[in-house]
Amino acid sequence: MESLISIHNHIPGGLKMWLDFSATPKTPDNTYYPWIICDYPLAQAVEDRIVKVPLIVHTVNKRDPEKITGDNVVKKYGDWISAALSRWKEHYNAFKEVKKKPVLFIMAEKNTFADKIAAAIEQRGPTYGIEKR
Repeated sequence: MESLISIHNHIPGGLKMWLDFSATPKTPDNTYYPWIICDYPLAQAVEDRIVKVPLIVHTVNKRDPEKITGDNVVKKYGDWISAALSRWKEHYNAFKEVKKKPVLFIMAEKNTFADKIAAAIEQRGPTYGIEKR
């Protein structure tokens, strides 16, 4: 907010409009913020093809691991990483004809975990047709 106010104060004529977009337009009390002028649900945005259809795949019948550290994150999440890469390859092959590339998004609890997972994907990549760029 401070950055936008600074921009407003330093450009000729200032900002004419300031729009906020949020997936969580509610206060901690579960009421809408008073400045909401439009509520556009995700389901409607998907139907209108404004956003992509989220696909959550959980093909590994296994409990979430406990006591994850940077050293064992790949081992603990290895089955999930392999399942995600396998699913990505299926989509890559399916969309190749229409010249679209699927995106694989993996969320990690910490940056250090993300770095370890990225290194594992680079190592396993060729098996799934992923090349390092």
